[in-house]
Amino acid sequence: RIIADLRNLQDLVADNPQQVDRLKRLEALQIEWNKYAQSMIDMQRESGDFRSAVKAGRGKRLTDEIRKGYDDAVAMEQQFRIARNEDVTRTTVISVSLYLAFVL
Repeated sequence: RIIADLRNLQDLVADNPQQVDRLKRLEALQIEWNKYAQSMIDMQRESGDFRSAVKAGRGKRLTDEIRKGYDDAVAMEQQFRIARNEDVTRTTVISVSLYLAFVL
């Protein structure tokens, strides 16, 4: 489900190559994390020593990388939103000013 959502996001930001690359990296990290999690589940089911594997910290590193990737993607989209809002405000002020200048 997460992979499908990441692919949908890639389509939505297709006009921004940097965001597409970031989302592709997130997709790869998510796939890697899914494999890691499944291996830990399998190891636990087989009564293997999954605790030492967990203590090695690979899962946490992957989770931290994924979290940072999402944070970076959201930050970039927020910057774009702010820039668009500023453009809309500027255009509105100019339009209203021109309208008033021609009407009066």
